Amino acid sequence: YVLKRMGKDAIEKLLDALSKETSAVEIKRIVEIIDILDEKDKIIEILKKVFGHYNPLVRKNILSVFFRIGSEEAKKLLTEAINDTDVEVQLEAVKSVGKLKCEDAVDDLVLKIKPVKIFSKEVINENVQEEVCIALGKIGKSSAITALSNAALAQSFLSFKSTKPLKIRLAAILTLSKFSTSEAKSTLEKLSLDKSQSS
Repeated sequence: YVLKRMGKDAIEKLLDALSKETSAVEIKRIVEIIDILDEKDKIIEILKKVFGHYNPLVRKNILSVFFRIGSEEAKKLLTEAINDTDVEVQLEAVKSVGKLKCEDAVDDLVLKIKPVKIFSKEVINENVQEEVCIALGKIGKSSAITALSNAALAQSFLSFKSTKPLKIRLAAILTLSKFSTSEAKSTLEKLSLDKSQSS
């Protein structure tokens, strides 16, 4: 409330003083009222200074501002955050690029659901992979179909690739059902056939 009453000029001075060393509490308060400023490009430039803040909650709060702005630069920063070290930040970024239908984020999203070798040390959070499948459906770019098909299909042991958990496979299947391409239809038909043969 106090910050809101300070006016734009005072808030801009506070923003200019932001740094990665600024406390998480201070940044959170400023981020909550930053919409009072009209210059969206300036907001982005200022927040970029603290986007690498050590506290993941700060990074997540900043992503919410980028999402509200929704400009091309904001979408680019949201896409970069898909590969953040924190799972909650990743989830926020994935959901945001999906809602904004960021086609440029597809390549980064696809990498999150790529097949992983059984003995690989690479671990991608299951919730992140599930949200990636959902986001790819919202974006609707056909270049994601192959990755979604691989995520949906159960892998045999001889492939030396780990099978995706059920919730990821289901999310991939539901997303594939939104596409009308022959590859998507073929995968869904194969899944249907496998199910009928196993029952």
